[in-house]
Amino acid sequence: MKKTKKEMIDDWRRRNPKRKRKWEEENPNKMRNAYLKWKYGITLEMYNSLFEEQKGLCAICFEEPKKQNLGVDHDHVSGKIRGLLCSTCNSGIGLFKEDTLLLKKAIEYISKHEEI
Repeated sequence: MKKTKKEMIDDWRRRNPKRKRKWEEENPNKMRNAYLKWKYGITLEMYNSLFEEQKGLCAICFEEPKKQNLGVDHDHVSGKIRGLLCSTCNSGIGLFKEDTLLLKKAIEYISKHEEI
């Protein structure tokens, strides 16, 4: 049975891990572009455009990311890209299950217990 192109590429990658790693190190933009296309359906150019629009800042806290690049925030149902977030804000949204009602309740709770 004839192998598909993907199977052939996967075989090459398994047989040539050092060459694969070297290529990845020499082509970080191609790697990032492939990842963004696979994960979010956007190109590196689109990511960079969002990054410039947001002036390199998180769309929620407006701070520069400390350790990592800004992450692509997207609606997990529709897949629509909302913007770029730091890891803290992106995790926070995820922990609240992207539920606006739950987030509003959290705001009310914190506000109720704020010292004035």
